[in-house]
Amino acid sequence: MFGASSKEFIASNKVMDEIYTTEISDSTNAQDIRSAGASVRAEDNVIWKYVGSNATSMIGNSDSYTHWFFYRYADVLLMKAEALAQIPGRGQQALDLVNVIRKRAGAPASTQESPDVNNSDELSRYILSERAREFAFEGKRWYDVLRYAKKNNYEHISYLQDFVAALVPANMVRLVKEKILDHNSHYFPIYTYELETNKLLIQNPFYQ
Repeated sequence: MFGASSKEFIASNKVMDEIYTTEISDSTNAQDIRSAGASVRAEDNVIWKYVGSNATSMIGNSDSYTHWFFYRYADVLLMKAEALAQIPGRGQQALDLVNVIRKRAGAPASTQESPDVNNSDELSRYILSERAREFAFEGKRWYDVLRYAKKNNYEHISYLQDFVAALVPANMVRLVKEKILDHNSHYFPIYTYELETNKLLIQNPFYQ
């Protein structure tokens, strides 16, 4: 993933086209500071967040070994916003927190939404979109989407289906959507070594 010449792991075109929606060829447009030159190198979709020393220069391969887990202030604010969105009468506070994040990032009007502050689902989806921009390639997206989909006994399973279907070829969309209805598919298999070591463990049925 960190190899300067490797193209095995690159960002999807939708990252710039849909997540950040920045026309970088037009210098008059506002650009989200989290987009081109930060999360991704737009001209060739290289995942830039871990290999870029700045917007244009790449660090040496030997320097890309860190394995950090930490929560930034932005994550804390968006987690709080997600919680507030579920409390009647607190929707505006949730939206205000999202706007704090957007203002800091210089997010353009093209990604601005106007969710009903009294509609928890509209707010939740807007917060999910902002988390996608803020935490691109940080391993949070699947868990964010799954958390929303599972709420109220999988009330929003279709959101998860659409999320996964967008990542596969057109001829596999129907099959993938059906598989996602199996809740066991949302979790990893238990590693073989663990099964061999502890005979009381049972493999995730989806992988049996």
